[in-house]
Amino acid sequence: MTTMFFLQNMSWQPKITNCKSYGLFVEIENVGTGLLHISELKKLGQDILNFFEDDIVNVKILDIDIPKNRFTLTLNT
Repeated sequence: MTTMFFLQNMSWQPKITNCKSYGLFVEIENVGTGLLHISELKKLGQDILNFFEDDIVNVKILDIDIPKNRFTLTLNT
């Protein structure tokens, strides 16, 4: 699967691979890395301390950087 398979506003349920003070990193189908920034969590009243590595999160793709295989995400509620 390539990044071309993914579309903006597409929903996905990736696993959290890394928790940082500024956001959560997820692996999207072995294609790329997604960042769920802390500001996106705060917009929806979520606390980053409620999330842990290996948790599955329901996200929506906001933007895709195709050359770098990076995804910008928000929580899909």
